[in-house]
Amino acid sequence: MATQARAQYSTDVTSGLVLHTAGPVPGKARDQVRELVNHLIEVAPRPVWHAKVKIKSDRNREMAERSLAQASLDVSGITIRAESAGEDTTKALQSLVASLEAKLNHLEDPGATPRPTDRPHFVEVEPDQRVIARHKICSHADHIDTDQAIDRLAERGYRFYLYTDTADDKTTVIAEAGDEETTLQKVDGSFPDGSQRPGVRAIVGPPPIRSVSDAVAELNETGRDHLFFRDLDGDDASVLYRRYDGHYGLLVEASLPV
Repeated sequence: MATQARAQYSTDVTSGLVLHTAGPVPGKARDQVRELVNHLIEVAPRPVWHAKVKIKSDRNREMAERSLAQASLDVSGITIRAESAGEDTTKALQSLVASLEAKLNHLEDPGATPRPTDRPHFVEVEPDQRVIARHKICSHADHIDTDQAIDRLAERGYRFYLYTDTADDKTTVIAEAGDEETTLQKVDGSFPDGSQRPGVRAIVGPPPIRSVSDAVAELNETGRDHLFFRDLDGDDASVLYRRYDGHYGLLVEASLPV
C-alpha cells in the first residue's frame, strides 16, 4: 500500500530535551514544548533527568485528531509516558500536559491509578489492507512483580505490558480490559496470584497458539486492539496490537523462561 512521505525533524531543544516532529508541524511547537517540559519539571515530585517529545501532523486522521503528541519523561529513573490528540498542536500538547501531570501525581499516590482519557483513536484502515508496520523482539522482558507491572501500565499509558513475574519467573501480560478492569495472564496458563488489587482479574489458562498470519486474521475479524498468543512456529510469547495508524505492531519475547 502506498504511503505519503512526510518530513521529519529531530533536535535537542535544550539540555536533556529532544523534540521529534513529522509532517507540517508549526514552528511555534519548539517553544511550546520547552514551556511544557519546564512546567512539568517544576511540578514533578522528583528530578526529571530527560524528556523526549514527538509531534506528528497527520492529514489522514479526522479533523479533531489531526495533531498527535507523545512524550516520555525519565523521572529519577522512572519512565512516565503519555500520548494525546487534538485538532492542532496546541490542543494536543495541552491534553498531553494534563495526562502527564496525572501520572506524576501517581508517583506520590500509587493507590490512585490514572487512566488516559484522550488517547487518539485508530485510523480506519480496511482489515484486508492492514499490515504489520513494526516488529519488535523483546529478548529480556522486565523482571518485576505484578504490583510494579500495574504501576508501569498506568505510568506509561500502555494498553498492555509484557513482563517476567519475579514471583515465578514466568512471562505474564497485564492488559486493560475496559470498564476500569485490568487482566493478568501467564504464558503457561497458571494462576497469576501476584496482586490482590481491586479491578484486577486473573485469566486462568494459556493464551492461544497461532501463526502470525492467523493472529492478524483474528484481530481483523474481532476488532480487538491486541492479542496475546504463542507463536505456532517459534513457541514464543507474542502480542499483536493495533497501532494508531490503523496497522499492526508485533511484540515477541524471543527467550522464554525455562
